[in-house]
Amino acid sequence: MYQSIAVKNFRCFSDIAMEGFERVNLITGKNNVGKTALIEALWLYHGYQNPVLGVTIDKFRGIETFRKDDFLRNIFSDFDIDRPIELSAKDRSGQQRTLRITIQQRTVSTVFMGNGKNGDNGKDLSAAEVISQETSEPVESEVVYEFTDASGTNVSARAFLEGNNIQVKQVARGKKPGGIFLAARVPHNYAVIAERLSNLAVEKMEEVIVTMP
Repeated sequence: MYQSIAVKNFRCFSDIAMEGFERVNLITGKNNVGKTALIEALWLYHGYQNPVLGVTIDKFRGIETFRKDDFLRNIFSDFDIDRPIELSAKDRSGQQRTLRITIQQRTVSTVFMGNGKNGDNGKDLSAAEVISQETSEPVESEVVYEFTDASGTNVSARAFLEGNNIQVKQVARGKKPGGIFLAARVPHNYAVIAERLSNLAVEKMEEVIVTMP
């Protein structure tokens, strides 16, 4: 359970910190003050192994398309990708964990391979051999997630566009996150929700959800 959370450079939040959380918390406010953005930030924080969640929260808002050069730029406050997004939370025991989100440029290299005998320079190319390589200027962006747990262990993941598909690369795996975000604009599968509640009953964990301190 959270004791405090802090959000920097995400959506409408330049820098905000909140504390005093209990098991059940009610977040209220006028329209466009950041209620949904706060929940989105917490969901990204829990899903630190899946950088595609940045695209998912846009879909929840009805944004289905984006330009390659704007890949996830809109989740940054004022679209400023020079300032990283930082999402951190401290639990009741005082342990803090932080997710840092950045957009970096990817360089693209073209490698020309030679094989077979009698290459252009007369060498034996029966084994594959790199005969030249060209590196272009940075032309693509990738989103990088860097999560640091309470012990200082880092878990990294990154997402980038390849053609019309989003590719994800995980550098290391940590503990599977457990956050669930039920977006208001998205139709819910109540059978799945009922199954989740049933699983809690089977594992005798209902009290964790329904009992307040």
